Amino acid sequence: MMAWNVQARWRSLLPPLMAIILGLAAYWPWWWPWAPAPGLDDLSQINAPQRVLLGWFYRHGWLPLWNPWSFGGQPFLAAGQSGPWYPPNLIFALLPIVPALKVSYTVHVVWGALGAYLLLRRWSGARGPSVMGTVAWLIGAPLFQHQIHTQMWQAAMWLPWIGWALESAWDGRRRGLIVLPICIAMEILAGHPQVSFMAALQCLAQCIIRRWMDEAQPWREWLKLIGAGLWGVLMAAVQWMPTADLAVYSNRMGAAAWFLLEGSLAPWTLLQWLIPLPFGGGYTGQPYAWLESWSWLGDNFWEVGAYFGIVTLVLAAAAAVQTAAHALGRLPSSTRQPLNAGDRRLLGLCLAGILFVLLALGGYGPLTPVLTHVPGFDFFRDPGRYMLTASLFLAGTAAAGCARWLGQPREADHGRRLVAGCAAAAGLAVIALHVLRYPTPTMPSWAWIIPALWCLGVVLTALPASLSADFRVRAWCLLGVADAGLWGGSFASFVFWAPAEYVKPTPVQKYLQQHLPADTPWVRAASLDTGSVSQDKGLTWRIPMLNGEDSLVPAWYAAYADLQWGDQTFLAQPRSTADAWGVEYIVTDNSTPPFSVGSTGPTAWTGEFPADKGPVDLVFTFNVPWSVNASNVLILVRSGSTTHAFRTSVSQSVPTVDVRVEAQGEPLQITVENDNWTGWMWLESVEVKGEGTSLERHPWARLEAPSWTPVLRTAHETVWRNPDTVLPGWVSADTSVPLPQTAVGQAQSTAWTPTRQVWQVTGPGGVLVVSQTYDPSWTATVDGHPASVEAALGFLTAVRVPAGTHTVTLTYRFPALRSGLWTSGSALAGWLYVAGGVTSRRWRARRRV
Repeated sequence: MMAWNVQARWRSLLPPLMAIILGLAAYWPWWWPWAPAPGLDDLSQINAPQRVLLGWFYRHGWLPLWNPWSFGGQPFLAAGQSGPWYPPNLIFALLPIVPALKVSYTVHVVWGALGAYLLLRRWSGARGPSVMGTVAWLIGAPLFQHQIHTQMWQAAMWLPWIGWALESAWDGRRRGLIVLPICIAMEILAGHPQVSFMAALQCLAQCIIRRWMDEAQPWREWLKLIGAGLWGVLMAAVQWMPTADLAVYSNRMGAAAWFLLEGSLAPWTLLQWLIPLPFGGGYTGQPYAWLESWSWLGDNFWEVGAYFGIVTLVLAAAAAVQTAAHALGRLPSSTRQPLNAGDRRLLGLCLAGILFVLLALGGYGPLTPVLTHVPGFDFFRDPGRYMLTASLFLAGTAAAGCARWLGQPREADHGRRLVAGCAAAAGLAVIALHVLRYPTPTMPSWAWIIPALWCLGVVLTALPASLSADFRVRAWCLLGVADAGLWGGSFASFVFWAPAEYVKPTPVQKYLQQHLPADTPWVRAASLDTGSVSQDKGLTWRIPMLNGEDSLVPAWYAAYADLQWGDQTFLAQPRSTADAWGVEYIVTDNSTPPFSVGSTGPTAWTGEFPADKGPVDLVFTFNVPWSVNASNVLILVRSGSTTHAFRTSVSQSVPTVDVRVEAQGEPLQITVENDNWTGWMWLESVEVKGEGTSLERHPWARLEAPSWTPVLRTAHETVWRNPDTVLPGWVSADTSVPLPQTAVGQAQSTAWTPTRQVWQVTGPGGVLVVSQTYDPSWTATVDGHPASVEAALGFLTAVRVPAGTHTVTLTYRFPALRSGLWTSGSALAGWLYVAGGVTSRRWRARRRV
């Protein structure tokens, strides 16, 4: 008896173990210690550097609330994709980045494979089809190719666990109600809001399917399910509350439709279901150039991968058609009969998969109004990512259909004919596409194996009915595993397509590390190309950059710099904006720089004018070259201890500038500066008008843009130094345009952490401006007394200070964080209490037995 129990247990453990082993075999670069560091696109440029920074926070014992190294400073926890509360991310504090990534990905492969098997086993009721569906989802392109998005991929591994817990809870099992909240919480904490939204849609689809399958559930059971789901959401409040707060003033609010639909799955991309390589999409990311898979309909990008196995697709299609025909009485020797629970599940899974495919089509599909106007949908771009959930439902359809229509002797004869017909049709479609449209020389050498698998499946299925149904099920499951494994194995090393830029610093990164302050990140660099310090590449080496890569950037950053997507907004601003940001170095490629180089002429004109006390009008007349639409001008007027700054634009059609200042009875010191990145202009005349004062001069001064000096040249990049003086903080008397040029007092940093700064300020009073992105969650005190934090120039942090010497303390306090901590802590405590009670009762019951 004991031997039989051991044997039965091993038989039940062997299928999920097979799914795990097959998943690890496909993801071998992650667990293989000798594999090089992965470095494809976002993995190397964004996600790995963010994990390095996260480990830096952990090791210092700081809450990872504020990232001082990107965007001139930005929220880190609230950005939604950093995952600081996700327990598995602690590995990045314990190990260097490369082994930490390998351990993290390996653990998640095992976890995702086990969860997918348990969910598909519940849907299909059979072991073999569950293994096949698990491998198809785990190794299929939608999930496999998104491994370069670390947080998205980790969050997606919780989708099958959420589905399994929901199914268990629906069946009245207490463990489902206990596991569901923690799965939802972990998925949210993993740090990708878009996957969390997909999880909510998945739960909704599963509930609709179960409601269609079963009789009406008592209202108490519905309340239990809703309560368990909300419980999980509350446990993750520490993550989503700050993210929701940040989203209010993000440039994602009210995004244009074209932005939301970017990354849609083009209709022809669905031909990847038949041939995985030739058919790409319309995304603007990195193509698989190393595979030479250029197609006649677009490039095969990782962001729009759709292939999850032709065998899985054939089985899913055959199951859906067979079930519908069975219900309509269209099968031979059958009559029309109501759909039973198994039929409803099959059709429900298929319809859910099709619905998510339509969402993935985005702007190419019929659900465009939903994606652009329905709340929730209109906050996420890249609709093609809905294939993550679509492939899970379709893999479930294939597994359930294989078990039902090929495994039941009564229906096996009809089922095998339909499967054989679908497989044959798919094979003919592949041959037609291959012969008529796709150039043979670029087809990978192993591609012939896929049609061979289909032919083998057709032969096995078309054999006489005397062949056991169990054998046919196993044969198709093996074909499905071989199909998905062939694709995944061929693409296993695609993450090594580019060098891992976070492993060894480049010469540009080394130079910036040496010449920028390491502990006071207010003097920084900006990258105007896609080189070694663009996006988040500087995070690995803690180089303060004006660049960064995150979805929820503040709207004011996008208005004044916008170095997330390009440099056009940055260069459209006056040059003094870069001075205010603290940009000491600019990195460009080796093409023509977008600013003056080698200019030796004067950049500014200075003059002194007598003026009586009272209001004084100043009129400046310029001459701008006809080739220039408009030129930026910076005018500084100093009267006594006060300096007024005026930034304006002049052109040939509007060549004059009128300003008014309040004179102190002392001579006015006037400076006119060319505030352009390149080019020149003439200052023709300056006129001063006031009570008892009327004076005009004609300087006829040619003002050049300052010349930037190259300080480092590499094979591809050049580092340029700002010719202007850059200050990390200053006291300005002019609160309208508080630029470094208007400084009348000194500001020195005496203490710094990412969330707390102490400044020693000395001056005649005014406003302390810190070269740091404004954020409403910064609070301030002056000599211990509360003070308000303002937005200087619309984008910098400022605090008003009186005359004299004072201590200003800036502290980053996210209001939603405290609420999130209380909510998550209370929900977690309640969950532990309930889970402990249920576990102890089960343990006592087992002891009695």
